[in-house]
Amino acid sequence: AGAQASGGHMANCIVDGKVSFGSQQQWCCRSVQMGDHDYGAWSNVFVDCIGGPDTTSLKEVDGRTVAVTVDLEPKVTVEKPFVSMDIETDKYYLHVPQPRMREEGQGPLGPDLAGSTDEKRCFSKVFVACANVPDPTPNDTKNTKQDL
Repeated sequence: AGAQASGGHMANCIVDGKVSFGSQQQWCCRSVQMGDHDYGAWSNVFVDCIGGPDTTSLKEVDGRTVAVTVDLEPKVTVEKPFVSMDIETDKYYLHVPQPRMREEGQGPLGPDLAGSTDEKRCFSKVFVACANVPDPTPNDTKNTKQDL
């Protein structure tokens, strides 16, 4: 939450208490499980959320009209790739989450904190870009079988 800001995004998390959007112009929640929320933003978007509103509407909140857009059942949700470290081996891994598909009527899936379908790649097979190193050509990564 902030006193003066343009907007925000929160994804793939669980908030036991109330989510306060502050005075944002727009706010987007995706795959969030929340206890409650305050419609603090002028434009509120809830995608695949548990505990958020159920329908798209205009709401009167504290004397102002806020827009609420809701998609409880997106056909596909995908998390961004992220890096982790195995503390027992001191090795790094790139996790590539797989798309989560849903059937109509299934309802929101909410956050995927387990990552049980993530593709886990050893970091030695990942090309890490550096500012002082020229960009690799497709043949460079093809020959070393590295992910970009």
